[in-house]
Amino acid sequence: MQFKINVDAALSKNDLKVSAAAIARDENGCFLGASAMVLRGISDPEVMESIACREGMSLALDIQVANFRFASDNQNVVKNIL
Repeated sequence: MQFKINVDAALSKNDLKVSAAAIARDENGCFLGASAMVLRGISDPEVMESIACREGMSLALDIQVANFRFASDNQNVVKNIL
C-alpha cells in the first residue's frame, strides 16, 4: 500500500509565531493522521520547512508507516534532506 505525507509551514509577520504541520493519507486519499506544532521566534522559512519535514517523519513513526512518499513545497529543503 502506498502512503503520502504532505508537510508545510507558515510564518506570521506580526508576532513571529510559526507553525508546521503534516498530514498522512493512504493511496485512496483516506485520512490516516495529522500533526501540527506552533513555535515562536523563528523567522527563516527554510528552517520552518525543515521542522515541518521532521514533523512529517515523526508522524510516519507515530502511525507506523515505513513506506511513504513525502510532499513539500520547498525544493531546497527536500534536496538537503536527501
